[in-house]
Amino acid sequence: MRRAWWIVLCLLALAVAGAKTAAPLLADGGQIAFSRAQDRRQDVTLLDVRTRILHNLTRTPDTSEIAPAWSTDGQRLSYITDEQDSARVIDFSRAGLPVTDLDPDELAAFYPRWIAGSVLPPISLAYQPLQYFARERMELRAYGGDVSFQSAYAPDRRHIAYIGVDELFRPGVLRTADLATDAITTLTPHGYVFQYPAWSPDGHSLVAQYDHDAVSDLVVLDVGCLPRCVDAMRVLVHDVGDASSPDWSADGTRIVYSCRVDRATSALCVYDLAADQASRLTSPAPGISDREPSWRPIGDDALVIFDGHRPRKHPATVDRDEALP
Repeated sequence: MRRAWWIVLCLLALAVAGAKTAAPLLADGGQIAFSRAQDRRQDVTLLDVRTRILHNLTRTPDTSEIAPAWSTDGQRLSYITDEQDSARVIDFSRAGLPVTDLDPDELAAFYPRWIAGSVLPPISLAYQPLQYFARERMELRAYGGDVSFQSAYAPDRRHIAYIGVDELFRPGVLRTADLATDAITTLTPHGYVFQYPAWSPDGHSLVAQYDHDAVSDLVVLDVGCLPRCVDAMRVLVHDVGDASSPDWSADGTRIVYSCRVDRATSALCVYDLAADQASRLTSPAPGISDREPSWRPIGDDALVIFDGHRPRKHPATVDRDEALP
């Protein structure tokens, strides 16, 4: 009898210990991948929005990784490495989160590169100095006679948003393009400088970085805003420090972005659209910059938590009788 009670107590102790390790994550918070820059190198890092726990996904002392981008189902995370400008992908659906090289034919699934039917050649090789190992979402491309910059897929994967550049390849004009027809729509006139557009989950709006008067704000525009897009755009962040590289939460209620703390330090901030309020998500040490956030486009049903350096499935994805690895 005593032995039976002892076994029960041991099982309860193990359950409590497991519960502490596998703490539930915020259902509507999810996870954000971003690039953390420190000492002239960058690593792709994963942030749990609720707990604010950070996990370095790459840990490569001799190379840098940038431009994290999620697959549409949130199961794979791609990033670019400065090792021969190659791309790699982390598979979150498999045990151990295996990392493999991303086949060139798969690049377009993460980074828009061309319009279907376009016969214009790429210009990235001719203007390689403009890029920092493919920093601008893989490569510059000529879209119907226009030069694209910082292109981003719409949820329907048929359209993209991008920044058109002038003859000196300076960014500015916000445009959308139909990948099936090569049709281009110019949303903003010359004279305004926009960067890093991102689509809302419903495909009805765009958020972008707006540079003016030596500062950078975030603005939201309706995709059907013509002919007065600039007059109708909503300024989200004003005089709160420079804002850059925005991305939407999966439910479309919040926007994450890189916010400058001081000249050498940038954090991740989040803007609550309903509350019309911004707050900081990360608190990097001086000299560290958190950049290029990419919000995972799913809920918490497929999230991953970490025990030390070991990835573990979120309890919601594990059967009751299945032990965590």
